[in-house]
Amino acid sequence: EETLYFRVRARNDHGASKWTTTETFVSPPAPLVVPGVPLNVKLSESVAAERSSLAVVWDEPPDEGGSAVVDYDVRYCDTTGSCDEETGWVEWNPDAADSTDRTATIDNLTPDTEYQIQVRAANSAGEGAWSNAGAGRTEANQAPIIDGAWIVSLLISRSLPTGSDIHLFTASDPDGDTITWTTSASADNPFTINTATGQLQTGENLSYATQVFFVTATDDYGATDNAMVVINFKD
Repeated sequence: EETLYFRVRARNDHGASKWTTTETFVSPPAPLVVPGVPLNVKLSESVAAERSSLAVVWDEPPDEGGSAVVDYDVRYCDTTGSCDEETGWVEWNPDAADSTDRTATIDNLTPDTEYQIQVRAANSAGEGAWSNAGAGRTEANQAPIIDGAWIVSLLISRSLPTGSDIHLFTASDPDGDTITWTTSASADNPFTINTATGQLQTGENLSYATQVFFVTATDDYGATDNAMVVINFKD
């Protein structure tokens, strides 16, 4: 809005009159509109991409629409699918409190995946349009590696009681993840494994026939490595 002050006087062939008293006029404010689009959406240069998250930054819109920006929304799209205007997009943290921070860390993403990211600004008039898309790729996840040979052959006594330790599996994970151990042994193949330690044990109702099954090491992101186990029995 703008404040104007004015006076008026008349003039004829004989001269001018006195000025009137000063009047004040306040022009109406310009109508509020939604903000323009944020600019330069890109990956943060100070925060490295991780296997399940991307840190993004952006610049404020050049036109705030006559009212200060009060919030930014962020959305992303996995480029292995459709990223058109209507489908494929997921709004990140939609229930978060309003914030004018121009940075966000999007989490719960899939490793080794390319994403497009857009931002929009909001003011008291509403939400503006989504920005041009920035892009980024999450880091790849590396699978665990079971130590030792791929095939583990064991010869065990028929007289071993249930719960006897017969082999300790170990593994390394390049990313330092926690490893969870499982086995394909079933009721017909009664061996168990400690999910935390990798300790293989005898189960109940051993059939004493040669047993073949797999042991699997799984990391925090679902990547696996397997070893085949062949068990024979002796008297």
